Amino acid sequence: MSQAERDRLLAWAARRARGRPAFLASDLAAYQGLHQLDEAQLAAWLGCTARSLADLALCRRPAADAPTFRADVEQIAAHVGVHAERLARLLRETGTVVALRTAPTRPPTELGLLLAARDRQDAPASTSPTEPEGKGGHADNDADEAPP
Repeated sequence: MSQAERDRLLAWAARRARGRPAFLASDLAAYQGLHQLDEAQLAAWLGCTARSLADLALCRRPAADAPTFRADVEQIAAHVGVHAERLARLLRETGTVVALRTAPTRPPTELGLLLAARDRQDAPASTSPTEPEGKGGHADNDADEAPP
């Protein structure tokens, strides 16, 4: 098989992997869409060639919550020849976007979240709600003072 044929098949496999979240191809495609980058621009940002981008696309995505995430990203970056910091940033960003897009869209009360509410109008600005009127902020009550 010629190198040109191998590169063509590799590019085809990388395009197919875009629809599979287990591969970095899905993250690369998502990042391209978010930042409206073509393949050459993405490769330049990552510091690699278009050929290396196809190799990167076929790597398995490291688990973002794994304690080995950094080491995994560095290993992938070294293997393919991309900037590890930029690859990590790309993965964090696309992971966040995917999480936000797939989050439930139910009202907050159905998610177990509480909403704040007020039962009364705010007190006038001259009086603090924790001190009696006319006290000027000083505790005259012995019960409020620390024991000797």
